[in-house]
Amino acid sequence: MDEATKELSMAGQELCTSYQKELLPIDAIQIHKNDQGSADLNVIVTASNNKDYAVKLISDGNGYVPTTELFCYELATILDIPTPTYDLIRMRDGSLAFGSLWEGGVHHIRDFNQLSDILSGKLRVRDLSRFFSKVYAFDLFINNIDRHFGNYIFRQSYNSLIGLAFDFSRAWYEVGPYEYDSLKDKETNTQKCYQLIKDRKKYDKDVAIQTLNDIAKIDVEKIRKILQQIPEPWFQKEKREEVLAWWQSSDKANRLTKLLGSV
Repeated sequence: MDEATKELSMAGQELCTSYQKELLPIDAIQIHKNDQGSADLNVIVTASNNKDYAVKLISDGNGYVPTTELFCYELATILDIPTPTYDLIRMRDGSLAFGSLWEGGVHHIRDFNQLSDILSGKLRVRDLSRFFSKVYAFDLFINNIDRHFGNYIFRQSYNSLIGLAFDFSRAWYEVGPYEYDSLKDKETNTQKCYQLIKDRKKYDKDVAIQTLNDIAKIDVEKIRKILQQIPEPWFQKEKREEVLAWWQSSDKANRLTKLLGSV
């Protein structure tokens, strides 16, 4: 390799290392009241790119819903857990909201028959046990108390369906990032969903353990980059510093140890 080629290669590596996704807000054009029966989704937006989004506002819940959604989507991406695409949506009053792309042409689980088709393999989902197990471990870590089968979608791919997880509006800072509700409370949707997955032999403990071990390896700088993408009005500076400090603390290690013994 000559010197010129080496320099180009090094420059390319540096560019890839320094690259960080920049979130540019997309304007809301039409705002629709949600009529889909979701307790946590009030607004659906048609944006200037002519795409529809399930939108979470800072006025939703306890005020941390958009922050939690963005953080969890990004953390899931690091762990190779598929989620829908998302964007920042600029509402008509100038405020920013979290928008999860409204996926068309996908399978939703709306009743027991549709659930049975997925769990029985009648509808073939690629690596279904692996997918469910990764999501379950992830949900425990972020204290997601509301993982039910309606919060999965299944997109048609080349020769099978691919599972995607969405809706983290009852997780992380919205409900308590350092609590264990999703693990201890057997009446949560997350535990009920997991129990059925386990009963139908679609759970792989080794995958869940590996997912928690993968979380342990995520460098704090990756978390810093996620936090930098969260709009300032959503998440105060002291909260960001709290997250970064916790990520490097023995409390985080202890949480993972506890979860490793429970999955």
